[in-house]
Amino acid sequence: MDESIDITVEFAGIGLANPVFTASGTCGYVDELADFMDINILGGFITKSIT
Repeated sequence: MDESIDITVEFAGIGLANPVFTASGTCGYVDELADFMDINILGGFITKSIT
């Protein structure tokens, strides 16, 4: 029996199947994180930016 939990959310009109994101600055440009986990399970990445 498959008892999966629906964690989909809508943010700013965009539907996300997975609301789990990385935090800016914690994984550089994501390739460093790929050595430690399957990055395909994350909903998105918040990269470094200039403000």
